[in-house]
Amino acid sequence: MLQIIPNPERGSDYMAYASKKAVLFEASEFVPDDLPSNALRWYADSERVFSVSSKIYDLNPASDDPLIREISIRRYGELCRFALKTGARNIVFKSCCAPYLSGEHIEKWAFRFSAVINELSEKYADTNLTFFIENALDAGPEPMAKVLEKVNPGKVKACLNVGAANCSGTPVGGWFDEIGEKIAYLRLSDNNGLFDENLPVGSGKVDWDMISRMSAYLPEDLPITIVSYGLTDTKRSIEYLRHRRYFGL
Repeated sequence: MLQIIPNPERGSDYMAYASKKAVLFEASEFVPDDLPSNALRWYADSERVFSVSSKIYDLNPASDDPLIREISIRRYGELCRFALKTGARNIVFKSCCAPYLSGEHIEKWAFRFSAVINELSEKYADTNLTFFIENALDAGPEPMAKVLEKVNPGKVKACLNVGAANCSGTPVGGWFDEIGEKIAYLRLSDNNGLFDENLPVGSGKVDWDMISRMSAYLPEDLPITIVSYGLTDTKRSIEYLRHRRYFGL
């Protein structure tokens, strides 16, 4: 299921392209309760929001600081309510584990983080929502693997951000080796291996041929989001993937 990240300020352009190319929307990188009412209406009226994802760096429900934990859990709840308002089926939470943590510190973080995700998945058990954990700051797959050991596998799965994995210090293949059987969502962007630049797919150093082959073993209907800055880069990424028939597109 191919998804793009729309900008409601150019809503008509995104709707026209999505209709033409038969793609859905991932609503991403915002605070739902701070959205202007017209933007919220646009997402809901589009009837194309299949997934939503949390902000990336400044939320951490497993923080040692109780105030940061409190506001992060509140924002996660807002995201769940936003998903229900727009008819979304999937919610993606960034893993937010500091890359310098190791050993027992990762275990402590994973225990706290998984507890929050389990509580949310239980709260929304009667809905059609599926939760995903996405790598963001992670230097390797260990933090996500630890969380995935502690959550309900029927309710919570892994989302692999290929761009973030490519500049993590761990080869992308290593992510598939460690958590591949739990990956049920992909977010695609390119970079040159040092920073998560969100370049158009095919314009950096990500080995898309290898990743497409490894993804053949993932669920057939998994959501795939193009993570790009604007509609022009989004179109370029999709043309690149479809021309080469990557990911079965």
